[in-house]
Amino acid sequence: MTTTPSQGGSQTAPTAQTAQGSPRELLETTLREIVPDASLDGVSGDADLRETFELDSLDFVELVERLGKRAGFRIEDDDADQLRTINTATAFLSRGMRRTG
Repeated sequence: MTTTPSQGGSQTAPTAQTAQGSPRELLETTLREIVPDASLDGVSGDADLRETFELDSLDFVELVERLGKRAGFRIEDDDADQLRTINTATAFLSRGMRRTG
């Protein structure tokens, strides 16, 4: 998956923020739409999100689609591995949000 930022936008500050907050807050909020009791508190940044929150493949696809919509950029299928853990997902979202901000 590659980000497809919208054309023309200005750069945001290095710590990408949206109306939803930080990339980590965006991830947790979006994850809760699929797993209502999900919390990233106490979860290792390197933990696999699919395993930790028992997401099947359809749940994970839904998470990816919703994250892209909320973050404001398209997440391509080839980038799914970058959303596997909290650390890789927040880094990926941060990069994409800076590009589209």
